[in-house]
Amino acid sequence: MRCLLLLAFSLLLAHAAPAQVHYTTFEKLDSAVQAAPRKTFVFIHTSWCAYCNMMEHTTLQDKPVVQLLNSCFYSISLDAEQKQSILFKGKTYAFEPQGVSSGQHELAALLMKGEKAALYPSFVLLDEQYRIIYRYGGYVSSKQLLRLLQRACAGQKDITVHPGADPAK
Repeated sequence: MRCLLLLAFSLLLAHAAPAQVHYTTFEKLDSAVQAAPRKTFVFIHTSWCAYCNMMEHTTLQDKPVVQLLNSCFYSISLDAEQKQSILFKGKTYAFEPQGVSSGQHELAALLMKGEKAALYPSFVLLDEQYRIIYRYGGYVSSKQLLRLLQRACAGQKDITVHPGADPAK
């Protein structure tokens, strides 16, 4: 009886646990893509950004979003202010200080290139050859992100929308 209760309790806890995106790193991405080609989802955020935190704890824990990210994409979480260098596509990207206590990582700046100013959170979708196929700055709901990811996963070419447009349309 005790075993049965323990099993029921553990199943309840497992079911109640939030869904988790399986993140990888830029350093591991090349070998993963060579072994099993997939598109890449890059979530660009900062530690101080309230909307980034909200997106991490809502949109990026929504079960259908997480399931699609884990099955169809490689996902990377990039802190735009991290000090650690990143090796990607044979090049080392570093943190670039901008003033006394601020700055931005070169790779975050490169991925968000085209944005008038750094906007957090942001996300970028890369194809299997690491070309940017979609870039968006700002918070998105799970419904909006799911719809966009479904189109990208299906290989639709029309996922690119004009800057500032609602990604759910």
